[in-house]
Amino acid sequence: MPAKRLTLKTLHEFDGGTTAVMFDRIMTRIHDDIVQRPFLKNARKLNLEISTKPVVTEGELEGIEVTMQVNASIPKEATRTNKCQPLNGGSHGRGMFFDPDSRHCVIAPNQPGLFQAEQNEADDSDD
Repeated sequence: MPAKRLTLKTLHEFDGGTTAVMFDRIMTRIHDDIVQRPFLKNARKLNLEISTKPVVTEGELEGIEVTMQVNASIPKEATRTNKCQPLNGGSHGRGMFFDPDSRHCVIAPNQPGLFQAEQNEADDSDD
């Protein structure tokens, strides 16, 4: 196969088409993110970086190393900020506790353990 000049039109053939495959894969990620999170107004960006570096042997230009990298800038996924209650010991044990039904978490220190109330209900039904 004859050598081809590297241009925008021949880019899809470079390195066996891997640049085009990477481009298509990232465009799909960007599309999917926009469809799944249309409420995020931030721009999604695709960047194609082409790096070139001379190859010099004994002062003579032997060739040019070319590397292509495709990457995306997609807004991060994050939860809302939630408040957790730190507890140290007792029936709950140690750790950060949250209420899955609320963004605000307040667990009273004398509240039964997370699974203790369910166990007490099960014990009461056995009578």
